[in-house]
Amino acid sequence: MIVFSIAVFLFTFKYLQVPPGIETDEGSVAYDAVLVAKTMRDQWGRFLPVFFLSGDQSDWKPPVLIYLTAAFFKVFGASVAVLKLVPVTVTLAAMVVIWLILKTQFENKFALAGLLILITSPIVVIAARTGTNTSYPVLFSAIWLLAMLHFEKSRKSGWLIVGAAALGISIYGYKGMLLLIPPWEVLSIVYIFWLNKFKLNKIFFVQALVFTVTLLPFFGVTPILEQKYPGAIFDRRQVAIESYRHYAYYWLANLGTAFLFVTGDVGKIFSVEKYGAFLLGTLPFFVIGVKKAMEKISFPFFVLAAYVTAPMLFGLAGSEGYGHRLTAMVPPFVVLTTLGLQSIRKSPLRWTLVAFLVFNAMDFLGYYYYRYPNTHETRMAFPNNLESVFKELAQSSKTGGFTPYVESLLYAKHGEGNKFFEAAYFDKPLKLWTLGEKLPENSLLLTNTDRPQFILESP
Repeated sequence: MIVFSIAVFLFTFKYLQVPPGIETDEGSVAYDAVLVAKTMRDQWGRFLPVFFLSGDQSDWKPPVLIYLTAAFFKVFGASVAVLKLVPVTVTLAAMVVIWLILKTQFENKFALAGLLILITSPIVVIAARTGTNTSYPVLFSAIWLLAMLHFEKSRKSGWLIVGAAALGISIYGYKGMLLLIPPWEVLSIVYIFWLNKFKLNKIFFVQALVFTVTLLPFFGVTPILEQKYPGAIFDRRQVAIESYRHYAYYWLANLGTAFLFVTGDVGKIFSVEKYGAFLLGTLPFFVIGVKKAMEKISFPFFVLAAYVTAPMLFGLAGSEGYGHRLTAMVPPFVVLTTLGLQSIRKSPLRWTLVAFLVFNAMDFLGYYYYRYPNTHETRMAFPNNLESVFKELAQSSKTGGFTPYVESLLYAKHGEGNKFFEAAYFDKPLKLWTLGEKLPENSLLLTNTDRPQFILESP
């Protein structure tokens, strides 16, 4: 419970100040989610669609993300705080699943240390506090690993159904999982083959069939969905046949230690200077864990294989430098790093390495909570901090019996983010006011000068 409480604190401390606003994707997610919660239709009038087209028609949002957010809005009300509560909840759920893995593999104190490594990893902290779907692969990949672990111990095919279903559903929670699932599907079948002592017998074929048949429908419906929602599943661009060196480059580039442990994310909302997706202080333990996992074929070896093969197909998307696209690798990373930590418990260097890890974690958290929200890059990445003024406009208009107006330029400035505030806090569509127009009597105007302010027009 202590570690869980620390996680809740880390994920909610300065909850609405770090990051300092919402970014474009968060606004799009929130807007469609609040409309679904209220009307069961998206912003284009579609009734309970499978995928959700953004306002600028450049992107599709996956159903697990929107419907889960809509459910939270329905229960707790629509606000930025509730929007950010969703990834916090998903990350805490992933933490519980990872704990179930760790406690079967390690002594209790090392399993708890593994959780601390998890909740202080930069990419986990950032994903848990951003109202997008970056945290979802952590949960789905953890469920898959837990299911395979239980299958190894029990040989019950029900666990294969759970693992395959987790991978299948993940496609509809995070589009990028499409690149990870093929290697992990093959890896799962190979692992089942190994558990059957490499025998091509009836038991192996039945178990492999159970896993494959469970996963297949999630892919089988994609041509139908792609026809109805063009580009929602597969990017509408031609995939060039490249040299094997092209694919090897992107595969290895996404496994690079400098990239994962030191380099900031290319994605503007995930970039944290030189901290990387994982803490630099975890690198020695991770390397030792990798070496230990390679000593024999067992569950840790399977976890290592999952980690290594995760970005195998990233060359198809030309993806490099985006640490947040690799969050599915977090559970394997935590298992391997915890293995390394437990393996050197008698080493005279252990306390020096632990001390550096603690220093590194405190250094990152200090930067993230206090310096990160004040940088120019962060404020540009999360530009919409207008929730409080829209909420005040709604409350003041209702209390005073005024008609609320918003200056048209201010309203259009942040697109779907402002539309979310409108749908969340107002019963009727807002009236827009253009500079130079006469403001009607009994009106309250939210205008944009140097900073948003209110103007009251009374008789």
